[in-house]
Amino acid sequence: MFHDGFKRHSFKSMTARNSSSLSSETANEKKAAIIQSSLLKQRFIYVQTSVERWQDIPGGVFLDTAYLDSSPGDRFNPGEPVVVGLHSSPGSFYDLQPLLDACVKSGCRVLAPSFPGHGLTEGVEKEYDDVFSHTTDEKAEFIIDFLSNLGVERVDLLIAHGAACYPAMQLAAGAKTSKIFKSAAFLSPWPHQPFYAARTQKLLKLLGEMWERPFYRPLSRALSKLIPCASQCKSLQRMTLVNTLKVVDFSEVGGFAIAMDVKKYPFVMFFAEDDSYIQSKFSYELADLMGIQDNNIYHFTGQLQKGQVQNFPACFVFDKGGQNVHQMYSGIITAVILELLNAVYPKLR
Repeated sequence: MFHDGFKRHSFKSMTARNSSSLSSETANEKKAAIIQSSLLKQRFIYVQTSVERWQDIPGGVFLDTAYLDSSPGDRFNPGEPVVVGLHSSPGSFYDLQPLLDACVKSGCRVLAPSFPGHGLTEGVEKEYDDVFSHTTDEKAEFIIDFLSNLGVERVDLLIAHGAACYPAMQLAAGAKTSKIFKSAAFLSPWPHQPFYAARTQKLLKLLGEMWERPFYRPLSRALSKLIPCASQCKSLQRMTLVNTLKVVDFSEVGGFAIAMDVKKYPFVMFFAEDDSYIQSKFSYELADLMGIQDNNIYHFTGQLQKGQVQNFPACFVFDKGGQNVHQMYSGIITAVILELLNAVYPKLR
């Protein structure tokens, strides 16, 4: 439960750390400190995925998959809640570590795979890296195959950030998969219609076609800096972002959102109104499409007041934080997702 709870439409940072901007340490210093202090350990596992997806590669692709695990080598305990974290594009599972560490401290088994094309997970054969095309369906299948290899049959909470919210929504909306994935937390989710970073579709398709021809790859890398919000990414992740954006089916995403509303699927959504990737009006529209009632939308005011979240689904809106709102307000977001997890797994400590 929350300390003093939350009041509908307004809430306050539980600690000064959450209400302030990120410290002045460099990004690399912060990342190194997070990795060193983390309760999760990086491991690798071979994953065969996309089987029978393509006629010319019926066996699919084999990926040497990097992932974080709170108890590597241990068998899964049916009496232990399972949490899975999914990073964005561009991004890394390290982006989610503060939230995932909090879940470990609450007695959860925590896993977080690295998607292909982000510098850690690689094809066993080099051509496999190009075969994986970053569609929502491919990513959803990859998640299921990854968990299957580890013997995971149930996920109590799926935490997804940015682009990863698309496959997470597909898993939450599916007739079979929604029985496996019990609840979800969406951090700065990409919306159901073309947003700022995705509006250059002609350029995205051109860059994608150039990338498929090795001779043009250097030029494709250089031009990828023209994509909104991609200029500061490393070249590998810029092209992963390009290949992700060019294959998004926004009408499909809208269908996932409606299906979640129909199913009354338990989830929580977080976003910041200053997000340079996504116009806030699209985030509000997505929340409505997913079935979040107006009285279950909470706005950050800088003050924690009495009251608490009455039910899920719910949405939390911050003035600042952009795509990194989950890092700026990790304490508040951790409290909310653990409240959601407690709703689907009452034995949580």
